[in-house]
Amino acid sequence: MTEDVKRSSVGVLAAVAAELDAGNILGAIKVAEGAVGIADQQLDALAAIAALAFRQGNVTNAINILGTIVDQCGKNSDVPEALAVLHCMAGQVTDALYYGKLATVVKPDGRLIPLFGSTFPNFADAFLRIEDRPFFRKAVIAFDAGHSDAAIHELEQHLQAFAGDVEALDLYANALAHLGRYREAVGILQTVMTVGGHSATLLSRLGRNLVALGAFDAGIACHRAALARAPKATALWAACVLDWEYSPWGQSDARQQAVDGLLGALAAAAPKTTRKPRQAAEKAILTIGLLCGPGNDGDIKEMIGRLAASFDRGTTEIVGFGPGELDDASNISWRGTFNRWRNIANVDELTLSALIRGEGVDVIVDTEGLLANDRHGLFQRQCAPLQFTWLNMPQGFAVPGAHGSLAWDAETGCGPLLLSIAGAGNSKLPAIVQGSVTFGADVNLAELNAELVRAWATILLAVPDSKLVLLDRGFSNDVAATEQLIELFGSFGVAHCIDVVPADVDQAFSGVDIALAPFPVARVHPYGRALSQGVPVIAYGGLVAGAVAATGVAVERMIAADVEDYVAKAQQWVDDLDALAAFRTETPAKVAASAVFQPALFARAWEQMFKARKAALAAIPAG
Repeated sequence: MTEDVKRSSVGVLAAVAAELDAGNILGAIKVAEGAVGIADQQLDALAAIAALAFRQGNVTNAINILGTIVDQCGKNSDVPEALAVLHCMAGQVTDALYYGKLATVVKPDGRLIPLFGSTFPNFADAFLRIEDRPFFRKAVIAFDAGHSDAAIHELEQHLQAFAGDVEALDLYANALAHLGRYREAVGILQTVMTVGGHSATLLSRLGRNLVALGAFDAGIACHRAALARAPKATALWAACVLDWEYSPWGQSDARQQAVDGLLGALAAAAPKTTRKPRQAAEKAILTIGLLCGPGNDGDIKEMIGRLAASFDRGTTEIVGFGPGELDDASNISWRGTFNRWRNIANVDELTLSALIRGEGVDVIVDTEGLLANDRHGLFQRQCAPLQFTWLNMPQGFAVPGAHGSLAWDAETGCGPLLLSIAGAGNSKLPAIVQGSVTFGADVNLAELNAELVRAWATILLAVPDSKLVLLDRGFSNDVAATEQLIELFGSFGVAHCIDVVPADVDQAFSGVDIALAPFPVARVHPYGRALSQGVPVIAYGGLVAGAVAATGVAVERMIAADVEDYVAKAQQWVDDLDALAAFRTETPAKVAASAVFQPALFARAWEQMFKARKAALAAIPAG
């Protein structure tokens, strides 16, 4: 293609135009890039690359490229007008006016502008539609709808034009954190605080990201500093309470102080007057509302969708409340699962309460818990006769107005979470095939702590030639994370026993003999998939233990009473490889039949409990 450009009398812009007319944008990019090294075609090639960048949604990249060549374009060029329009799109009024004036001096030749596409406006129209910080506005909309990737794209363009915008940097850090890019988020937040000061919100976010990186003490210190500045902020107290769960001494006085602080802040923010909840009247159809949101990860969203789709539509109707429309990419797990869906993006607590009442909801279930920054006091408004929290709530904690926590209460009888069955695993016991025992864990930096690593090290040192396989949760691409792992496990002399493998849960656990769930906090779904492959899961407290208990399969051999029992139970499996092999072949069918893995059974257990509680409420005399 480069040779074709050299021989072409029309040059690179015409060659790129021909590729675009044929619908071949990759061909157009190849033509433009190939012509950059040709001296007499270089400026046109760069201009074409700018136009192609615009077509791919990179306005500021187009501005930067054209800005480097505008002074070299001569008196016949579309570059000044293109720059004027692009600066309008970026909300840069002064630059737009400058290049608009320059465009009246430099005669356009009509070769470049068409490459931007038919939607590219002229300068006059673009100037009439100019907005303040347009990329930032788009980023806010995308983030509120749960599209963190899209928000980051818009913010990166905005920050190229407005590098010191503290508000945009703050949102950028928040979006990075939502995608698990915590170390990048910490760097951005530190920059923001250097420029804009140590606000309570910034300190709290910094604390959350530090805890996610395994720096628990530093993170809690940030939370304390944040709360010293804003002692009545419920969102900041909620963030602090969530992070205290990662402490191995999570039941300490300090953790309780955080819980008490959140309850006090919620009490202070409670509405002065509230409407009485609707009468829990008897009716044929039970209306269940699920409060959804962007805070939960993919496994949780998929679980919510499976559950919502599994209720008996003859006796229930399910209403979903969440940000964005159901055709948004972030809500793909929930399409086709609800009778009705209500977009609650940018809806305040009072309006949301009225919306729930208006939908005739009998039971409202909050799936975001303390991750929902703006509705911790919703249940104090008595928006439904029955109000339950489900996810992201510490054990033993209930927000005011809640009638219980579905994750921690045993009343439902179906387990804390609905789990999914893994694909076909390796039926052969790895210990027999390899001649050594392989332990496995799906753990991130926040879940790692010295007490947990000590327990794992004790197990590894007691089992000759054993190894611990960790799923790669960003370890291999993060030098600092790798160093943390080496330091943590090296302190107990077992760094050489640790392998990091790709984060494919099914494949990883199919090569594992025994799964070790972290404590005190662990993500449940990976361990459910391990259990469904016939891999025993050693658990000490938390939701993993609750899920294992709900299966009713070999519970006494997997749920530990304390750390010493945790180590002992792992050793018991190692000492009885025959039992381990039998568990691997017999367990998958048993657990698959339990309500923990069956959406219809799980939904039925909820429905029965809701109806019993509703009947009990209806029996209470009014007033």
